Amino acid sequence: MLSEKLKAMKYSAIKSILLVDDDRDDIYFFSNALEKLESDIILLTAGDGEDAFERLKEYTPDVILLDLNMPKMNGVTFLKTIKKIKYLKDIPVIIYASALNVFDEERMIGLGAYAAYRKPEDLEQTLETIRQLLQLNFVRMVG
Repeated sequence: MLSEKLKAMKYSAIKSILLVDDDRDDIYFFSNALEKLESDIILLTAGDGEDAFERLKEYTPDVILLDLNMPKMNGVTFLKTIKKIKYLKDIPVIIYASALNVFDEERMIGLGAYAAYRKPEDLEQTLETIRQLLQLNFVRMVG
């Protein structure tokens, strides 16, 4: 039984990211930093939770970076919702927000987020944050 579970697990490095954020400047900085790292990572973007679910109908990313404060569907509602959807619940969701304190971080982890990062304030910090993210390896159930 245990060996069957181990066979169903897949270690995955990040090859694609869905960045859910309504701030165009933050999206630009993240995209620019990713290009500077010369990575082959596919970056998809969505302006809020509703838009993100539309994107997820077309493509399943390796990880979702999620802002909390957005119009239409905010990050908390998105996180609660995605964790209830069988075919999406195992996608690692990382909170990526400007206004993030210890209490928010604990709450988001409790709701199923994999980790939480405070948005960097400049390009150099964004590069360092992306480097940290790319070092994460996720274990996901497959099939």
